[in-house]
Amino acid sequence: MNAPTANLNEPLFASAHAAITFALNYSMQQYDRPLMNRLAYGPAGGSGKGLSGLDGAAQAGMIRREISELSPLDQAFVIASVAPHQLPRQSPAGKDDAWRINPEWHAAIHAISQDVVSSALAGCISHRVLRLGIVSRCFGHKVVLADLAERCNVAQNTATNHHQRVRRYLHGARGARIDEMSMGAVERAMRRIERRLEAAQMVFTD
Repeated sequence: MNAPTANLNEPLFASAHAAITFALNYSMQQYDRPLMNRLAYGPAGGSGKGLSGLDGAAQAGMIRREISELSPLDQAFVIASVAPHQLPRQSPAGKDDAWRINPEWHAAIHAISQDVVSSALAGCISHRVLRLGIVSRCFGHKVVLADLAERCNVAQNTATNHHQRVRRYLHGARGARIDEMSMGAVERAMRRIERRLEAAQMVFTD
């Protein structure tokens, strides 16, 4: 007896974040990584309801299509927020204990770094490497501001000030009212993709 296939007309994900995580991690779920690598990487974070093969590819493709309907900058915000920073690199011997930067996440960070020149850092003289480091840090990459400032030959106060401005732009001011105008650019982008996925009946709604 053949296993039942997923009904692609029914919502399969509890949230937009779970759906996006599934889609952006789908390709790396197609082989079984060693246990230590899975623990180091962390859970995929998406509830794929056991989707695999053609069903999984179809669902991931539909979610990615909805993401592609966002503006290029909103796409970058979503990818930088949810996509894995690194991907395992499989060696010829079958060992995947090395890692490589995820080019999709890296491209999103570069796009956002360009955007903050005219948004968060408008009127400032900003160093390209400093911006990249700060934006990466705002999306969870391990970056020490003091080390970054020294590498870019800028004052630590400058690096701290730029980081605060970029973080406020991306994630909103701490303690601010949560409405469309006061939230950060990332949250606004996530709200937009959430509405698209709900309208497409890919995620459950309350």
